[in-house]
Amino acid sequence: MKPKLRARLRSDLTWEPVYHGLRSNAIFRLERSGDPEAFAVLAQVFASTSDDWTQGQVRQALERIREDQAGIDAMAGIVVSTGDEALAALIAERAPADPLSHAVVLYLAGEFDRYEDLDFDGSLMRAAHRAGTPALRQALAQVARTSGRLQWVRTVAGERRPDLDRLSAAEWEAAIASLVRARRWGELVDLATRAPVTVGADILCELASHDWHPSDRDGRREFAHLAKLAAAARQARPPQDGPFSDADAQVLDGGLEVRRLAVSPDGSMLASTGATEPVRFWHLPTGTTRRTLTGWAKGVKGMMFTPDGEQFVAGDRGGRIARWSVQEERPLDPLVGHRRKVLAFAAALDGRTLFSSGSAGEIRTWELPSGRPGVVFKGDLWSFDLALSTDGTRLFSGGTGLVRVHRLPDGAVDGELRGHRKPVMSLAVAPDGELVATASLDKTVRLWHLPTGRSTACLEDHRAAVNAVAMTPDGQWLASAGWDGSVRIWELPTGKAAYVLDDRLGRVQCLAMSPDGTTLACGTIKGRIHLWRRRLSPLHSIMGGPLERVGLDEVGELDRKAGEMTADELVWKDLIVGLLRWRGRHDVELGDAVGDAATLSQDVELGD
Repeated sequence: MKPKLRARLRSDLTWEPVYHGLRSNAIFRLERSGDPEAFAVLAQVFASTSDDWTQGQVRQALERIREDQAGIDAMAGIVVSTGDEALAALIAERAPADPLSHAVVLYLAGEFDRYEDLDFDGSLMRAAHRAGTPALRQALAQVARTSGRLQWVRTVAGERRPDLDRLSAAEWEAAIASLVRARRWGELVDLATRAPVTVGADILCELASHDWHPSDRDGRREFAHLAKLAAAARQARPPQDGPFSDADAQVLDGGLEVRRLAVSPDGSMLASTGATEPVRFWHLPTGTTRRTLTGWAKGVKGMMFTPDGEQFVAGDRGGRIARWSVQEERPLDPLVGHRRKVLAFAAALDGRTLFSSGSAGEIRTWELPSGRPGVVFKGDLWSFDLALSTDGTRLFSGGTGLVRVHRLPDGAVDGELRGHRKPVMSLAVAPDGELVATASLDKTVRLWHLPTGRSTACLEDHRAAVNAVAMTPDGQWLASAGWDGSVRIWELPTGKAAYVLDDRLGRVQCLAMSPDGTTLACGTIKGRIHLWRRRLSPLHSIMGGPLERVGLDEVGELDRKAGEMTADELVWKDLIVGLLRWRGRHDVELGDAVGDAATLSQDVELGD
């Protein structure tokens, strides 16, 4: 089945106004196609639809498809991406060809004996968690919590796990609940010193509520002090970064107009340009001009810094991609291949591949740093913006009323995000990979859930076309701007309106966010570049990750920053320092815990 037909049939199944007759036809054609990717579309719809009639009809088709190995493998792939327990139960009696997929299916379906026979050392679960989507990880955590499977806890949060910062709030809650019910006090104490400090506070309070304490006198005294710090921290407000503010705002003169902005990966440089303006480099945070590239590229429509910061690329109206060496401050050989205007760029996180879109309906890939041409695949007639998924497996292209989802590396269309009535001008992907924000000339901003592709919110506060969106690196805030002259800030993932930075700017053409999220820049048709800044908490870097990555040598730095902290931040700082010192002084063993020795010496499964 051709990708374009498959994408259209998927839209027929997921778009709400479509009647049952059209949906029945789509189900029939997808089932009879014999195409594994068509089977995957049916499985995806089964896992995501809220329409009972559609789910029932798709279920019947899947029950027939599961007799075929290709159908089993396709459905297992969707189980791995969505974590859907009902779909896992549907194929639990079959064996997917991929052992990892098979292990996930058995675990989610509650077939624990068969799962343990297959994944006796936990390596498959570890791999599934490390490569899994947030939806899969949440589903695995929920099964672990309800069934009491301690193997999951030790696989994802056990000693020397390198990816503790990837655990979601739901996963931490499941891990703590499972260990508490199994009375694994020693493991909980160890986890408190390695987890994010907010989780550590929860663990300490949980231990105190069960009257746990070390067996020695000094240990009891220190733990009692830590428990008091944890209780105080839970009453205090967690350290938060401030809002963007006019207090330190700057306005730069970008010429007659500003249509594009880009910030370097290290946040030290801002690039600006307009239809008739040269590319200008500005120093951040001072806002002073560093260099003007007169005559280097004409009529620039899209531009960006490469992820390593070594090159700056800009596409002009003639189809040429000009390149500039940032370090050597000299032009490099241009990239030639587009026949018309180059509109947008995106780059792989490893910096080895550059994607460019043009007005001739094509998306091109280029090897970096060499610039050697790569794969060319079909995009929308006008792909105004490009964005890459956080795992690097999907490329989103915004075009004339929809967003196409391209599978990488071949660029095949893997789905469409439909809902906008006019061209999509700007895209932003959340760092957790679960959300895409889109801005459109139809005056709206939409939020989309991944991987289902459902529109979760339509933000309609703008009074005119919306040209740009930009997201903070922590994925908590979204900025949008458009022709109504306003720059608006929204909470994520809900889309709740937070505040308006300014609504008297004239037509806003573009936005750019610094990599650390402290600076937001907007460019207007009047040629002005507005810069807004926000305060990051002195505890920002520590609060965002596990304590096991923080060393005792950082205690002195925290003490030096104490004068910059609020009262609530000081409470959290004291807890952080206390946990670091506890970890440095004590190697708590299970035998030190006061509790049921028999319970502590066994690997108890809570379902027993």
